[in-house]
Amino acid sequence: MKQGNRAKKQRKLSISRIFIVSFVSLMLIMSVGIGHLVFQNWHNAIQKTSREYAEKLNQETLKQVDSFIGTPLSINNVTYKMIQNSIVDLSDNNAREKFFVSVLSSYADSIFSFSYCSANGEFYGAIKDNNGKIRFVENSSETGGRTLYYSVSRNLSIGNLLQNMGKADLRTSEWYRAAEAAGHPAFSPVDKCLFRNEMAVAAVYPIYDSEKMLQGVLTAQILLPDISVKLASIVKNYNGFVAIVERDSGYLIANSDQALNYTIAATGDLKRKTLENLDNPVVESSYRQFMARGTTSFSQYDSGGEHLFVHVQEYDRAKLNWVIISEVPESLQSVELMWNIRVTMLLVFAMTCIGVLIYFLISRKLLKPVGGLLNAAEKFASGDLTQRAPIVRNDEIGRISVEFNRIAEAMQDLVNHLNDTVASRTAELKDSKEQLLLILNSTAEAIYGTDQEGKCTFCNQSCLKLPGYSEARELLGKNMHDLAHYAHQDGSSYPERDCPLAQSLRRGIEAHSAEEVFWKSDGTPVYVEYHSLPQFRDGKNIGAVVSFLDCTERKRNEENIRYLGCHDSMTGLLNRGCFESKLRELDAAGTLPVSVIYIDLNGLKMVNDTFGHASGDELIRKAATVLKENCRRDDFAARVGGDEFAILLPFTDADRAKLIADRLETEFSQYAVNSVPCSMAVGVATKQKQYQRIEKTMQIAETEMYQKKAIAKKNFEAEAIKGVILALHERNPRERKHSDEVSRLCGELGAAMNLPETENRKLREAGYLHDIGKIILSDEILDKYPEMLTEAETYMVRQHPATGYRLLNLSEDTLDLANGVYGHHERWDGLGYPKGLEGEEISLTSRIIAVADAYERVRSYDHYSTESKARALMEIRNGEGKRFDPQVSEVFVQMMQAQA
Repeated sequence: MKQGNRAKKQRKLSISRIFIVSFVSLMLIMSVGIGHLVFQNWHNAIQKTSREYAEKLNQETLKQVDSFIGTPLSINNVTYKMIQNSIVDLSDNNAREKFFVSVLSSYADSIFSFSYCSANGEFYGAIKDNNGKIRFVENSSETGGRTLYYSVSRNLSIGNLLQNMGKADLRTSEWYRAAEAAGHPAFSPVDKCLFRNEMAVAAVYPIYDSEKMLQGVLTAQILLPDISVKLASIVKNYNGFVAIVERDSGYLIANSDQALNYTIAATGDLKRKTLENLDNPVVESSYRQFMARGTTSFSQYDSGGEHLFVHVQEYDRAKLNWVIISEVPESLQSVELMWNIRVTMLLVFAMTCIGVLIYFLISRKLLKPVGGLLNAAEKFASGDLTQRAPIVRNDEIGRISVEFNRIAEAMQDLVNHLNDTVASRTAELKDSKEQLLLILNSTAEAIYGTDQEGKCTFCNQSCLKLPGYSEARELLGKNMHDLAHYAHQDGSSYPERDCPLAQSLRRGIEAHSAEEVFWKSDGTPVYVEYHSLPQFRDGKNIGAVVSFLDCTERKRNEENIRYLGCHDSMTGLLNRGCFESKLRELDAAGTLPVSVIYIDLNGLKMVNDTFGHASGDELIRKAATVLKENCRRDDFAARVGGDEFAILLPFTDADRAKLIADRLETEFSQYAVNSVPCSMAVGVATKQKQYQRIEKTMQIAETEMYQKKAIAKKNFEAEAIKGVILALHERNPRERKHSDEVSRLCGELGAAMNLPETENRKLREAGYLHDIGKIILSDEILDKYPEMLTEAETYMVRQHPATGYRLLNLSEDTLDLANGVYGHHERWDGLGYPKGLEGEEISLTSRIIAVADAYERVRSYDHYSTESKARALMEIRNGEGKRFDPQVSEVFVQMMQAQA
């Protein structure tokens, strides 16, 4: 009876039942526990994610608004610097128009208008109309105080008059008064846009002269609806809502629903809205909480069964004092996901129960053969090598039995054939060693091994080839430090006790370096990067394996990169960053006295505009050459800007620095680029005391340079114009004769038309300089008659009026001649060039030059023969009303007939 109970107890404790009970219990515990954790974590994750989304939406809105608001501030700041440095001349109509239009074109997505209003009421700027097209706006003395709108062509030039808005004084605008009141860059209060029936905010920048007198105000406007559009694009991925309001007033600035932030009255006045008008009590309540606390707040609300997360944060830049409110709803998929998780957990539990039942039924059948396998294994382990396991089925247990039998047979065979096995394994080991040697010899990396004393134990082919050895016996057994690492790069001795590589071998540690040299068999050094890894056997250091590569080319490339990173690629001088570093280094080193020479090249713009940037680059390189030839070994010359250079002279007093500066000016003036004389403006300053700031010394030198440049500007421009026309006449005497004759004919025709003497003088000068733009043409083209020119050459010839116009605009002495020269190839019927003007759109000076030019050309082609005068007058007659002004040509013909 007791034996029966014991047997029954043993059956209850069988491995299959224990495994099933454990499996079922574990599965139930895991299902319930994991289900609870998943549900709880999911619920917490939804709330945490929603809150993070609200904060992320607020931060992204803050970042986008900051970028959006920062654009007009940046535009005003850059424009102010360009005006202060005379890069932009607002007195030049053509340059001013293109400047404002080009700036708005570049930032059309960010700003609505960009303009300038001077203290005397003149207003210039560019705006976008309702269709997004850019228009130029002007209100000045030339418009009679009226605000005029002009179209803008694709090349950014000003086109036709589109609209006359009547007289207005834009100094009364809210943004102008805000700039006056602030006295510094700021934002104006939100106000109705001057040019569109919408609300706008403007970044303003007052400009003062040296006497602190207001000269004018730069302004860049942003429309509030454009901010709403930005908010809508941010919110669409969050399924939320964002609003921006003024902190103190509560007036709406923008909202992601793009609802109007104002109402339009019948009178056209705009009335601003507050948060109350949005009908969003959650957002309104969050705003009130923020105003009560005065700090960034985060709130959670329940609205209509929906959890809402609201983040409120202040935005205070340039005194805007706004508040950003972002609202994010709890995920709409949370209910559905909750239901899915519950269904999933139920399904998992049901499948677990079914799985356990199936497992219970199958395992009882499958585990029966295990007993036979276990019995065979026990007998085999006791030494009965003939014992084999019974194979009941061809399943996994059956295959285990098969494999067990195969292992048993193999072990029995191994015992019976042990000697043969040892011999076979020895051959395999030899093959493996040869394969390893083949792999080592196939690598590009040089590899050798050493014992603990640093003697070579093996090496591959690359280890022989790189240092220039032919056989392994030249290295094997030799001390590798004495053979390849015995000296530094400069040839000085490198003791083994100081060598990290040798020490790593002794101490059994890793070593790496990319800054040392190995010595080749012929005694020449080679830069290498090496790695040394120790070898251990039974915990004892037995040597190391060293691998190395030739990195000479890499070192050379790194040196080139370092050089290029510190030098100007065009001139080879230091760049601005490295120059400023040298400035600080010398200042800290106390190399007193230290002088600074600041240099600006005169005429670079003239050379670039007239002859192209290749010629401008030549001018820059000539200046760099002069600087290099006159700098001492310890001086530092740098190109610090497009046409600006600086020289740092340590241990140099003011007198010595001025002598060097004078020598630079003199030697540079000996050169010319495309007939334009080389000239530079130079400023010198010296730091005498250690407490003086070197930056202030640099600023003094720069200021002196600008003063000299301003003084010499007019004389240089006039001399440059003379030099260009003289160079053209020296290249082609026929052009000199033509210029003289056209000038004379213009003067006589002006007298015949009873023009005042001052106008007649300008007419003669314009006639003399009318072909100055031909300086860009080659001698081959200048020597050809018009009918012999190719299509490409004709196109090049037609550029000379525009080139002449640019040249003459660069000098105050010839500024009033530029328009006359620009249009002397226009035709009365509008078929001329370069702009296709017609009739009285062409200036009178241009019309007179056109007649004199045509007459003189016909005569010069016939070498001024007697018959050529009649032919020339006939050409003038034939061109009346077509090519030439009828009145001017009539007076000219009568004048010439009277002279006969």
